[in-house]
Amino acid sequence: MMPKFLKDLFPNADKPEGSPIDAVKSLLGIASEEPTSLSTKQIALIRSTWASVGALGSDKVGVLLFQNIFAAAPQAAGLFSFGRVEGFDPAADLASNADLVKHATGVVDTVTAAVGLLDDLDTLGPVLIDLGGRHYTYNVEALHYPIVGGAFLKTLEMGLGDSYTPEVADAYTAMWGVVEATMLSAKKE
Repeated sequence: MMPKFLKDLFPNADKPEGSPIDAVKSLLGIASEEPTSLSTKQIALIRSTWASVGALGSDKVGVLLFQNIFAAAPQAAGLFSFGRVEGFDPAADLASNADLVKHATGVVDTVTAAVGLLDDLDTLGPVLIDLGGRHYTYNVEALHYPIVGGAFLKTLEMGLGDSYTPEVADAYTAMWGVVEATMLSAKKE
């Protein structure tokens, strides 16, 4: 069952026609008897390390994520309403921009919800497809996803420090692959 928090954020995620998870599994090459493309061990690693990240605060992690996105691609600021405001500087102190902090916090809270659903693709898949569809309407393109994925992994590395082991990095890289492929599948629908 989809949590109310996700239903409120993604009202179109519960599409009655067919099973969107079958489409996601097919897209990702996941056999139907497998619940996810992540191993149980990877899910456990992600959940335990994400709890440490969450302890830093969604606002702080979110701002760091956007600092990393804009460091890699300053022009990406134009995809966001706060980035189109005259005088916005993606290299400035992002923590002082209330609109950016609000958006960044929401992003991290959504990741937190997704981490909780990693072993429930029947719920998570439609949410990610809906999110991908919304991002498509914001002019987000496939080429943007690796930038955000790289920034996400860099944020984790910075936030986790020595706990960001190669095994943890592999688990989050696999998770990002699922997120990216599923969100991008919305463009094909």
